[in-house]
Amino acid sequence: RCGRRRPPAGRPPRRRALCAAAGDDTGRARRLREVAERAAGGDAPAPGRPAAADLGAAVRVAIDPGAAGDLADKASRAAQALETADPAVWRALRARGVFLGRDRPAEVAFLYTGQGSQYVNMLKTLREREPVVAETFAEADRVMTPLLGRPLTEFVFIDESDAEAVARLEQQLLQAEIPQPAVLATDIALTRLLAAHGITPDIVMGHSLGEYGALVAAGALSFEAALEAVSARGSEMAHLEIEDNGAMAAVLAPLDEIERIVASVDGYVVIANVNSPRQAVLGGATAAVETAM
Repeated sequence: RCGRRRPPAGRPPRRRALCAAAGDDTGRARRLREVAERAAGGDAPAPGRPAAADLGAAVRVAIDPGAAGDLADKASRAAQALETADPAVWRALRARGVFLGRDRPAEVAFLYTGQGSQYVNMLKTLREREPVVAETFAEADRVMTPLLGRPLTEFVFIDESDAEAVARLEQQLLQAEIPQPAVLATDIALTRLLAAHGITPDIVMGHSLGEYGALVAAGALSFEAALEAVSARGSEMAHLEIEDNGAMAAVLAPLDEIERIVASVDGYVVIANVNSPRQAVLGGATAAVETAM
């Protein structure tokens, strides 16, 4: 990330990137035109870390280039955008992988997702290529095998050509006792991979199950303890047997309208999550939730 308060440490990047800076827009534009000229001649930077001076400068431009010709084009357009100072141009450039930063870099927040984000073979390619990801799932297997009766990874990874097996795992990943540790292991694998490349959060947050990932990332809970906790949580949720297990429903609407409708329904239904001013989750008795919907 171009613009952190400190230069990243750890493993070198796999992909070429340019993060260059200057004290003002004029100097930045001049430097970008120099980059564009060299790139037009076939000279593109090798994969490497941003210089500390670039990270701490008042004006910073980060470019995600392909080949040298792509870098030449993007650097030239970024220089022109600095000279014209047109915000609309920067919005277009962001879509192409060119970013502008000014003044003090913003803090970095990680938001950890909740249950429902899981899918078969999530992080499969990264697990094959990145030792830190493979090691994280191996650690999860050691903790979860005694609790699940088999390794957690057997519930996540499978040969994609076997459609019947994929369908079976998809169903298993809907059961509370499986996706909760699987999502947590994915959260921590990604956290550790980013840390290996020098990207760490200043702030962590979690949505529902994601709170456990945030706790581990913050150092408030060990990965092993979190796996055991979510396993117990998922198991209890899966094995609860009552006459009506209830229902949940996500609603995209203004919050005041959701509140009005919920209040008008006979039976037990409440707003269980307020995710934004226009998105909430209802929970309660099945019939009451269906009436509200």
